[in-house]
Amino acid sequence: MPDAVGAGQPRRVRVAAVAQDAHGEDRATGRRGHPCPGPVRAIGAVEVLGALGPLLPPLTGVAPGLAVAAALGFVLLQLAATGVHLRMGDRQVTLTGVLVVAAGAVAWPA
Repeated sequence: MPDAVGAGQPRRVRVAAVAQDAHGEDRATGRRGHPCPGPVRAIGAVEVLGALGPLLPPLTGVAPGLAVAAALGFVLLQLAATGVHLRMGDRQVTLTGVLVVAAGAVAWPA
């Protein structure tokens, strides 16, 4: 008697569907389901460095004028990220909007 999951589907499709857990992790390899983790990690590193850019110059006293340039660059980065998220169908862009406002507030006095 066929089970309810995958009933009427070819066996290989049913097995492939069961090979991932509820979080999209492949049980055989232990890898997550994202197709390109390298570029995603690189973009994450750029965002972390971009977030530190407006903070470190004033805190260290080294070239504090660069904080404004870093804040403007971070605003552009986050606006581009918002566009990419919306184009890909991801509507959860609240954090990106908050980061744009925060970086804009840093750049405002300039």
